[in-house]
Amino acid sequence: MNNDKVLGSGPVASQPPSPQPQPQPKAQSQSVAPAIPSRRAPEARNPFILDDFALNSAPSRLIKENWTAAHQRVREREFCDFFDLSIFTGTWNVNGQDPTQSIKPWLQSDCDIYALGFQELDLSAEIYLISDNTKQTRWCEMIEDVLAPSPGEYQKVAVRQLIGLLIVVYAKKSIAEEISEVSTDAVGTGFLGAGNKGGVSCRFRVRDSYLCFVNAHLAADTNQVDRRNHDFSDICKRTKFPVQPALYADLREYIKQNPCVYSSVDLESLPLAGGSGSPTTSATTGIFDCDHLFFMGDLNYRVPLPDTTAKVFLADNQLDRLLEHDQLNAEKRSQRVLQGFQEAPINFRPTYKFDVGTDDYDTSEKRRSPSWCDRVFWYSNPLKTQLATTRNGEVGPPWIRNLSYKSINELRISDHKPVAALFKCLIRTVDPRKFELVTADLLKDLDRLENDAIPRIEIDTNSLEFGHVKYLTSKSQIIAVKNIGKSIAHFRFVPKTPQDTLVCKIFYTMSPQTGVLSPGQTVKVTVTVQVRDLVSAQKLNFGIESLSDTFVLHTDHSGADAFITTSGVWLPSVFGNRLDILCSITKPVRFCGGVEGMRMVAARLDETAVVTDPEIGVKLLTSEAKEMIANPREDTMVPKELWRLVDFIFRYGMDVNNLFRNQLVDTSLMQYTIECLDSGAEFDVEALLLDSSDEPAEIERRKTPEPPQAPAWMNQQENPSPTQVAVNVDDLMKGSGNVQALGPILKLTQKRKGRISAVRAFGECFVRILDGLAHRVVVPQAYMSIVLEGYLDAKIANTIIMGMPVIHATTFVYVMSFLSELVSAHGDSDAQMNAETIGQSRMFAPVLISRPDNLDISMFKDTGGFGLQMREAMFLMHFLKGSE
Repeated sequence: MNNDKVLGSGPVASQPPSPQPQPQPKAQSQSVAPAIPSRRAPEARNPFILDDFALNSAPSRLIKENWTAAHQRVREREFCDFFDLSIFTGTWNVNGQDPTQSIKPWLQSDCDIYALGFQELDLSAEIYLISDNTKQTRWCEMIEDVLAPSPGEYQKVAVRQLIGLLIVVYAKKSIAEEISEVSTDAVGTGFLGAGNKGGVSCRFRVRDSYLCFVNAHLAADTNQVDRRNHDFSDICKRTKFPVQPALYADLREYIKQNPCVYSSVDLESLPLAGGSGSPTTSATTGIFDCDHLFFMGDLNYRVPLPDTTAKVFLADNQLDRLLEHDQLNAEKRSQRVLQGFQEAPINFRPTYKFDVGTDDYDTSEKRRSPSWCDRVFWYSNPLKTQLATTRNGEVGPPWIRNLSYKSINELRISDHKPVAALFKCLIRTVDPRKFELVTADLLKDLDRLENDAIPRIEIDTNSLEFGHVKYLTSKSQIIAVKNIGKSIAHFRFVPKTPQDTLVCKIFYTMSPQTGVLSPGQTVKVTVTVQVRDLVSAQKLNFGIESLSDTFVLHTDHSGADAFITTSGVWLPSVFGNRLDILCSITKPVRFCGGVEGMRMVAARLDETAVVTDPEIGVKLLTSEAKEMIANPREDTMVPKELWRLVDFIFRYGMDVNNLFRNQLVDTSLMQYTIECLDSGAEFDVEALLLDSSDEPAEIERRKTPEPPQAPAWMNQQENPSPTQVAVNVDDLMKGSGNVQALGPILKLTQKRKGRISAVRAFGECFVRILDGLAHRVVVPQAYMSIVLEGYLDAKIANTIIMGMPVIHATTFVYVMSFLSELVSAHGDSDAQMNAETIGQSRMFAPVLISRPDNLDISMFKDTGGFGLQMREAMFLMHFLKGSE
């Protein structure tokens, strides 16, 4: 009921600096003594890397604190000095008696510290209602009389009473001056927690070590074993000592400043400094958070034998036979109570129950069996069995030694005999300067380990050269990525800047794009370039975009990024080109001087075809262009590549269904067709029309074809590169009827699927050429006329087309004539080729008709009737139906 703290909590002698905290074993689920971890020195492994080479996911600061504290403990002898402290622990159930007999036989040893626990100090009913220190005062006076023949030699360090439980600690004056941080606590476990049973405790610091003493009185009666086990667990769980705010900001700070002191606190559950967490006033430690822990008292475990049997064993001095039946020993062996605690061998007779005033065991009507109810245990500190090794490499002294364990038979005022246990304990003193040197040395090692844990990858090349790149044709390069670090490496390709959403340009792909590598493991990453979208083809054709790119290969967890550059030469294509250019050049696109040639031709056409009116900011046809429309030349009408596709389909595929936008089109045949169109080579018609069943012998024959005779334009240089041909823009463009002939037949050697597949590949190329035009066949200037009037009237539609530039008008008429022939060829047998369905499905409307970029469609929302897409489709229907 008292909570007297005789000594204040002043500064500790030789207070160490702020080291890092030690790894903390987790408290047991029943709040009993924590399991004893391995007592080996920490293994020489990297704390940032787990056993499976994965990086430790715990916060870096926590890892550092734990590792530093663990190694500080290993090197404790380098910065600590130790001295022996003699400690007397005694327990006595005084049965409510006053000290009418001298207790000198009990306290006869000359020790540095006396920790005494009393049970049943006061058995009066009033003690439950009124705080009364009378009994406490009397017993303390008796203790002081025995301990100090000369006044002041011993000082009371701590005292705590709970009903009949009392713990009091005395220390020699020289030791008391070095004691600080004194805390006490009381836990009631009796009926409704009234306190007739329970535990009182005290904890304090001596120099740089912590001592804790617990005095307990557990449930009585022979059959209450489980209740006693529960009382023990309850005392361990509920006993708390506040961390003093004047010395430590919080519990984490306490642990950091005391790395060599054992702690049952789960350090991972504590907030890092500056984070949210419990306020300082609620930070507490438990009974196990110390260097030396003593648990004593009337634990009430019995010897469940008939008293006659027990007395026979005692008469024959067979203590071992009697101890075999001791309940506490049996429960402890089964790990149900006092886990991790030790007790000295019992060589004294049972301490309960005596007839008061005699040495006779109970002769009353109950005749209780003699039992060792009064015991003293000490906790086997998980961090200490012996003091490792000395500076000279010799084995150090034990951390704690029991010198004696006995009962005092001379004292007869109670039905219990007092028990005394004497110990020698090592107490540390930290040398701050040496501690700082050791800590600094450890931090150097820790920095090295942290650097070693950073994932590291190595790539076999930083540059990828793809050479000539063609539309729809893929090319790949391999990068070998190796983990040269000591931990698992997680790599992934990431965008170059936070503003980017893609890791690379749209025509590049990596496989795999992310991965996990164990130390020493290598993975091959395939980087592929394939230009499949027509927008990219347009930009590449005219140098707006290039194949140059930089990939960022990122390694997670602070690993260094690797940078990979790519390069290649884009071969301009018919796909993604301009209609006027395709109608103007004399050679195949492949041999027009590459991207620079395309840009020169485009610039020449832009100079001659249009001018800009500064008043209205729109493009107008020049007089020269108007003349070309009025008197068109035959060689400027339709792109020859478009004509070649239509010609093949017209000859061999007018009966083929699902000709356009077929999802199952053969990609290899498309690639072949594209190569013929871009290079000007003749189609291998015989092979294209060959069915699969006819292939084997024919394919074998074609594997070694005779070298074809190349046309003159392909022999301008020896082994010419398409991008190295000298560019003369006048020679590239038409004007004098100098259109070059086609090249030799490009042999088709890959496995095919027959005529239908070939025709569908040509049909897909036909659509893609139109869809990829930089300017649609139907120019934007005609759009408003189409959606306002042209979709309703065939004559107006025809007038609109005739008003377009001659190349666009001629190409439109050519395309629609071809589609009209297809509709006629199929009639109503194929829904896709039906004129109505083509218009409704909008297959060619978005391919052929350009919408102005700044089109305001709000005016069409409230007019009702057909939407824009339907109007566009209806406009095309006039021509598909063959209207005049």
